[in-house]
Amino acid sequence: MLLGLLAVESCGGRRAIQSGDPGAVSNGVASRALHPAGAAECAVLRAWMRHTLARPKPATRLFVEGYFMRGLAASSSALQTACSSLAPDRGLADSARACAQTFADSLVHTQGANGLWAIGYEGGWVADMAAAVAVFGALEAAGVAPEKLPAYESAAAHFVTALEHEGLVLPSGGVGLGWPLGEKAAGATRAWRSDVGWSDDEYMVSTALAGIEIHAWLFHRTQDDKYRARALAALRVTVSRLKTDGSLPTRGKQEGPLQVAAYVEEGWLAAVAWLGPEAAVLVRNAAATHVPWLLGLQGADGGWNNGNPGDAARTPQLVNYLLWVAQQTPAIAGAETAVGRARHYYFDAKALRARAFFADGDLQEIHRALAGRTLAALVTGRYVQ
Repeated sequence: MLLGLLAVESCGGRRAIQSGDPGAVSNGVASRALHPAGAAECAVLRAWMRHTLARPKPATRLFVEGYFMRGLAASSSALQTACSSLAPDRGLADSARACAQTFADSLVHTQGANGLWAIGYEGGWVADMAAAVAVFGALEAAGVAPEKLPAYESAAAHFVTALEHEGLVLPSGGVGLGWPLGEKAAGATRAWRSDVGWSDDEYMVSTALAGIEIHAWLFHRTQDDKYRARALAALRVTVSRLKTDGSLPTRGKQEGPLQVAAYVEEGWLAAVAWLGPEAAVLVRNAAATHVPWLLGLQGADGGWNNGNPGDAARTPQLVNYLLWVAQQTPAIAGAETAVGRARHYYFDAKALRARAFFADGDLQEIHRALAGRTLAALVTGRYVQ
């Protein structure tokens, strides 16, 4: 049985909860691909939340823990707004939101004097930090106490100021990789690592997550036009880098096109949410080239697996983007059908067991962390920012 008795740790303190069995989950046909979920699908979401809360310790890597916490924030709202067919479980939603808030508070307290964070492994990659900082916006959407937001806003502002100070916000509007060994050496203006390049080389993922998403949220919070201008510049960079086949540039030996797409799409959705009509037009126009490429790589099972395991681990985010695409006018052919297939991929109990969705492992952890937001999006039938 996929979803049995789980020991839940609500960021400290354990209790046993009998989770639901997803049973015969919808096969995700296109006709209901965009509809809010039923009880069985909500059971999968609850199982993900309980499993995440029950982990014996946080993820070592900052970006992975950031996505787990953003998933908990989104799931706490989805559970209460879209799962009315199940018995109320405010306790689970409250525990999820509180855990995400604890993480966000820790970011405020552990931010370095230079505005940056340790990311849990060798390197000072901008994208990893930005993926965690985005928990601030996720918690705002989930209804965090308003008095928390000024501290979150201040930490995010310190972060983007640091990027500028470190020479990582580029004249093009793009954002650089970050420091290869974690910190800038005294007197250095840039640094080199053979597997990725120069610290200030333009990087699509940094540009999307830090350049677009964090700046867009800061504009949303402050209405300061400098943040909007930087976010729009970064957005234009990502859109301009689309290749004729619809893919985006990759960097390094292990990075594949699907993971770059997944993170860039996240930035695009932030632009849609917080930057207004000009940004939305840019993102919709990009979709006309990008989406057909994306749909062409989806497997018959509803997932994306191009033979690169690291690439495949990041693909849950593609579904969140396609939910937005499928609700646009004019429609892009195949988008709603793709969402339907993905619904089956994430909510069919047999498929989840076959993929060992809840198993240990490096790439399984990344996939599961990124899946939380997508499960919440599929449950509500609306993309999650």
